[in-house]
Amino acid sequence: MSRVKNYQLGDGAEIWEEVVNPGTPLEAEYLIGHSLGANFALLNWQTNGNTKLILISPLIFKKSLFNWFFRWLHYVMTEGLIISHKDLRSNKLFHGFKTGLNLLKPDYVKIIREIPKENVVIIRGKKDEFACDKDTAEFIKKEKIRLIEIEGSGHNWDGEFKKTVQTVLTEWQQH
Repeated sequence: MSRVKNYQLGDGAEIWEEVVNPGTPLEAEYLIGHSLGANFALLNWQTNGNTKLILISPLIFKKSLFNWFFRWLHYVMTEGLIISHKDLRSNKLFHGFKTGLNLLKPDYVKIIREIPKENVVIIRGKKDEFACDKDTAEFIKKEKIRLIEIEGSGHNWDGEFKKTVQTVLTEWQQH
């Protein structure tokens, strides 16, 4: 639930601060999303189908809210929660939680199976036990989707994710 500017990759929809319908056509060739932001990108693709997707640590499988909560607690205890004081003081915090809960509901397995394989890349930290865990990685491989695993990373965004995203963008722009 981090702001777009924290990723240092350019402009984007601030889905955690304002109401943005996932079906709204976005003027973009590529959608890049991290964690639940990747789920937003998947929903946008489902409606519009006009972008290539770079998904970092998406939450693909449906799980109970109880399961997600305990996974989140484990994540906070192992990786730590990266959130700024400005984000915590925001009057948009309730909106962000509501948006997050709504992004857990759809069937992302179905959506991922509809996307042309050449239009999606999934990136995960090999230490991610929260969202894009080993079971998710195996599913991605079985679906023959390009999966890039970053050895030293977990779920939290870091410089290795940024470098990998930039590499994928460069590859796509050269083709």
